[in-house]
Amino acid sequence: MPLITGPPGSGKTAHVLQQFRAALAAKKQDVRLLVPTATMAHHLENQVAREGFVLRRGLIQTLNGFVDLQVPDFPKAPESVVYLLVEEAVARLNRAEFRRVADLPGFCARLARAILEFSAAGCDGDRLAGRIPDTPLAAAFLAVYQEVDRALDRRGLLLRAKRLECAAARIRANGLPDIAAIWLDGFHALPDPELAIVHALVCHVDLTLTLPDYEATAPLRKHLVEAGFTEERFAKKRPAPAMVLVKAARIERECEEIARRILKHASAGRPFREIGIIVRSHEPHVPLLRATLQRFSIPAHFYFDENAVEHPAIRFLTRAIDAMLGGWDHAATLAVLRLAPRFADSPALDRLDFAVREQIPNTGLGSLKALLP
Repeated sequence: MPLITGPPGSGKTAHVLQQFRAALAAKKQDVRLLVPTATMAHHLENQVAREGFVLRRGLIQTLNGFVDLQVPDFPKAPESVVYLLVEEAVARLNRAEFRRVADLPGFCARLARAILEFSAAGCDGDRLAGRIPDTPLAAAFLAVYQEVDRALDRRGLLLRAKRLECAAARIRANGLPDIAAIWLDGFHALPDPELAIVHALVCHVDLTLTLPDYEATAPLRKHLVEAGFTEERFAKKRPAPAMVLVKAARIERECEEIARRILKHASAGRPFREIGIIVRSHEPHVPLLRATLQRFSIPAHFYFDENAVEHPAIRFLTRAIDAMLGGWDHAATLAVLRLAPRFADSPALDRLDFAVREQIPNTGLGSLKALLP
C-alpha cells in the first residue's frame, strides 16, 4: 500500500493521475479517485476529459460522496437542523453559564459550529466527556452537546463523524465488491473518522494515499507506516515561483492590472484554467473583479456562494410578483420589464417604454396591455 509523501509541487497528484489514466486506458471501471473537495473533483474530471478519456460519473468523487453511497440508509444531519437543535437544547437546559448570552444573535450558531468541529474530529459528546478540561464553561458546553446527540438519535440523524464510523464498519464487514483500486489525493490531515475509512479500505482494495510531508503530518505518516503502508517520498520538482509586488493607486487599478497580467500569460500560451486569483474577502474585491474580467473578455469561474435574491432570474420573478400584488403599477411593471433578457435590443419594448412613461402614474394590467404596439 503506497503512501506517497512530499512537499507541494513534488508531483504527488501527477503520479496518482498517471496511474488513474492507465486504469482508464485499460477500460477499468472498478477504480475510484477520492479527493477532499467538490472543486478538486470537478477540476480533475475536466482535466481527464480534456485529455480524451471517457469516464462515467463517480469515478472521481469526494470522500463525502463516496461515504454517502456506502451508507445511504444513515441520513446525515443537515447543519440547519443542528443549529435548531442547539437552540432547543440551550433553551431546555437553561444552564446558568449561558443564561445571559443564550438569546444573543449568533450565540447558538457559534455553539453549533463548535459542536460540528468536535464531531468532525471524531469527538462526540460521550468521548468528549472523558477528555474535556475543567474550565468554567466546559460542563455547560458538554451538557448541550450531549443533549444535541440525544436529539439527533431520536430523529435517526447522524453527524458526519458517526456516518464515517458506520461506513467504515460496513466496508470492513461487507467489502467493496465493485471496486478494486482507490486513490486518495489532496488530503492534508486525516482525523480519526477518516482514518477509520482508510483502515477499512485497505482490507479490501489496493489503496494509494498521498500526504504532504509537513511536520504536522509526521505522527499520521508514522501511524500509517506502522499499519503497513510503504512510504514513497517525492522530492520537490516545481521551480520557485516568481513573486512580484504591484502597488496600485486604487482597487479599480489593481483589478485592471490583474486582468492585464492574465492576458499576458494567456498570450504566452498558458490556458486560462491554470490561472487563479486569491482574494482576502468577497467584498469589495469580487464584484470589481467580476466586472473587470468581463470587460477584458477573460472567462472566469468564481468559487463564491451567491445570494439567490441577486440572481437575475430570481430578481425578475420576485419583482413581477410584487408588481402583480401591487395592482400592476405601471412604473413598477416597467422596471420589471427592463430586467427581461435583451430588453434594450427589442424595438417593440423600446416603444412600449416610451408609451408607458408618457402616462405614468397609472395602474392596471388592462391599461398596460392597451399600450402594446
